[in-house]
Amino acid sequence: MIAALAGGQDLAVPVGCGNFAPPRVLMGRLEALADELERPDHPWLGAGERTRLTAITSQRRREQFLAGRILARRLLCDALGGCAADWPLSVNAHGKPTLPNRPDIHVSITHSGPFVACAVGNAELGLDVELIEPRRHTEDLIRMTCNAAELAQLDDLRDSERALHFIGIWTVKEAALKQSGEAFSVAQLSRIRWRFAQAADATITSWYFGNQRMVLSLASREAAHAQLELPPACTSTGIEWRVLEEAL
Repeated sequence: MIAALAGGQDLAVPVGCGNFAPPRVLMGRLEALADELERPDHPWLGAGERTRLTAITSQRRREQFLAGRILARRLLCDALGGCAADWPLSVNAHGKPTLPNRPDIHVSITHSGPFVACAVGNAELGLDVELIEPRRHTEDLIRMTCNAAELAQLDDLRDSERALHFIGIWTVKEAALKQSGEAFSVAQLSRIRWRFAQAADATITSWYFGNQRMVLSLASREAAHAQLELPPACTSTGIEWRVLEEAL
C-alpha cells in the first residue's frame, strides 16, 4: 500500500539527489492492487492526473491508469523519499509521463490485460508489455510494422513461434518509440531498426514470460543492467538483448 496517500509535505528534492542508475522496473497485477484501486478517492493524484482519470470511462482502463501511478509512486518514494502526493506525474504533448518536480528523472508506464509495469531511470527510457494472444488484423500489423529482415525471420517460424517473435519485435519497437518521446504511430514503428547484441552493448532488454505468455521490453542506455521487480508467481523464462541501429 502507498504510505501517506493524502497530504504530503513541501518536498524540494534537488536535481541529482536520488539514484535510478541503473533503471528500476516494477511490475504488478491489477488484482494484487485491488484494495488501493477500489478506494472511492485518490487524493494523492495530481490535478492533471485526476482530470485524465475522470475522462476515462472504461473500468479496466481506469484501473490500469491508477495502477501505473501507484507503481510509479512506489519507486519514486522508495528512492527519493516523501509520500505519494509529493510526486505528481504530468504528460508531454505525446502522452509520455513526466515528473515536474524532478525533470532529470524519467518515467515510462505500460499495461496489457491484468499486468501493469513502470520504469524509472536517470536517462530517457521506454517500456512496453504485451500479452501474446489472438489479435484482430495481426497479419496487417506485421506487414505495416516489420521490415524485410523481420518479415523473413517471421516467415521461417511456425504459427505459435511466429506470434511470440512478432510480439517481441513489437515491444522492442514501442519501447524504443516511447524512449524517443515521439508520438505513437504504426508508421513510426516501421522505421525502427535493431539487431541482436551482447548484454554489455545492449540498449534494449526483452524479458519473456512463458507461463503468462507475455513479453516486456525496456529501451534505455542501461537496459542490460535494469533492476526488474516482479509480482509473485511471475518468472522470466528468457531474455534477449538488442541495440538500435539508428536513432529516431
